[in-house]
Amino acid sequence: MSEVRTRFAPSPTGYLHIGGARTALFSWLYARKMGGKFFLRIEDTDKARSTDENTRLIYEGMKWLGLNWDNEKPILQSDRTEIYREHVQKLLAEGKAYKCYCTPEELEAKRKAALEAKKPQRYDRTCRRRAQNGDTTDRRGQPFVVRAAFDETGATVVDDLIKGPVAFQNEELSDEVILRADGGPLYNLCVVVDDHEMGITHVLRGDDHLNNTPKQLQLYKAFGYAPPKFGHMPLIFDMQGKKVSKRSGTVVAEVHRYQEMGYLPEAMINFLARLGWSLDDTREDFTLDELIQVFSIEGIGKAPAKFDIKRLVDYDKKYLAKRSVESLVPLVTGVIERKGWKVPDRATLERMIAVTQTRSETVVHMVEQCAFWFVDPPAFDEKAVEKNLKGKGALLDEASPQFLALPSFDKLTVDDFVTKTADAKQLKKKEIGQLLRVALTGVEQGPPLEDIAALLGKDRVARRFAEAKSRA
Repeated sequence: MSEVRTRFAPSPTGYLHIGGARTALFSWLYARKMGGKFFLRIEDTDKARSTDENTRLIYEGMKWLGLNWDNEKPILQSDRTEIYREHVQKLLAEGKAYKCYCTPEELEAKRKAALEAKKPQRYDRTCRRRAQNGDTTDRRGQPFVVRAAFDETGATVVDDLIKGPVAFQNEELSDEVILRADGGPLYNLCVVVDDHEMGITHVLRGDDHLNNTPKQLQLYKAFGYAPPKFGHMPLIFDMQGKKVSKRSGTVVAEVHRYQEMGYLPEAMINFLARLGWSLDDTREDFTLDELIQVFSIEGIGKAPAKFDIKRLVDYDKKYLAKRSVESLVPLVTGVIERKGWKVPDRATLERMIAVTQTRSETVVHMVEQCAFWFVDPPAFDEKAVEKNLKGKGALLDEASPQFLALPSFDKLTVDDFVTKTADAKQLKKKEIGQLLRVALTGVEQGPPLEDIAALLGKDRVARRFAEAKSRA
């Protein structure tokens, strides 16, 4: 068997989409599993809609996920325009493509006529018939597009690695425009030329590309190229059964947003891997190396995958808890800096991580749980103040100096203080604990009370109590 060569070919007309990231992962895993090569290609021929920012986000998203590519520099289709035009000229010279002079108005009239006759809205090959009938009309100076002359009879069969054989009747395929009137090459032509010249052997992509495949196979045939093997994966749907698109309103579709929200790449990798792929066993978490060993195209399902954010959160909590404090320091530091807060000394930073990492969903959540340390005075939540501080000024006056007099802010000492204070006042422990917590942090949720006090230190605890008394 020849070397397996796969690719990921996103368009920078948008950010790196969650479905694209899954395509990249599966293509990468298969190449690595088979000891082959994985390539990155940027399909940026639509310069009006492609942006450098989206290209950057694609690169960064791939690197964040750990999906390295084997070409030293990603291929840019915008650098290959002349190559595509040469291929078009070859097809024209061999009679496998033709110039179409139909105006936009004529094409629109044909479309409306087909619509009224309830017929498929396909190009009727007017210019192809003219050429076949020996039309010698001088059309020099008239604008034209170039169309591929597809087979008009028989069927084009896609021997899909996931779906099995899928047949398309050639009479239902419209002769594809492969070169615009301005000389710009179009998607199906560029893909065929690139995949052939890159030696791509396997193309894994979403179901939404399936209708392009017979057109591409027709172009492979016209050029005399051997096509790669195709596998079309079911799309990703949200929990309401709607396709997750770039404009999806129910699921965040941008990969870089998950990085910004503090999710770990290993959590995202495992989440993506299980979107439409499964094993016979019940194991749910893998390293990338382990995924390489167990991945197979046969494991890709035929039903749409459901994007369940709760599952991603569960993955992230699991991997966050496994991480060493050392490995989390730069991630937490980055979040603190993006928020514009002062990074604490290393000992304080490590304690913040230690007390929040098993209680948090993401790295950002870890930092947000310690917002009380960075914002002075704290941002008091009015509902928390109303529930836990209002009318309790006298109790806070009595409890705060006793709390400050504790020999240390360790768990046993703080718990003992809360218990004795509650017993003395005939209150529940929770009432005392929440009184002190809201006084120190402004909110009801967060790390244990003893960790809050230890992180703040006695001087800041004293200032917090004074601020809280003005709100009680």
